[in-house]
Amino acid sequence: MKILDLTKYRVRKLTPNEYGKLQGFPMDGWHQVVSDTQAYKQFGNAVTVTLFCEIAKSIKFCIEQGKGEKDVERK
Repeated sequence: MKILDLTKYRVRKLTPNEYGKLQGFPMDGWHQVVSDTQAYKQFGNAVTVTLFCEIAKSIKFCIEQGKGEKDVERK
């Protein structure tokens, strides 16, 4: 992924640190111990936890709403 850097009028690649932040990882104390290429792969293969939690909440809500509809139909 590349972003536009208006200060230098160029497009630059995101850093591994920026990729980690996009994935929702706490990057404050993170120290890179692998190459940039490996860091990109690891962040790319990771599951975005915050997004997954929101999807799970939506699924739970839909299931609970569906149970309520079935209870109404039975009465």
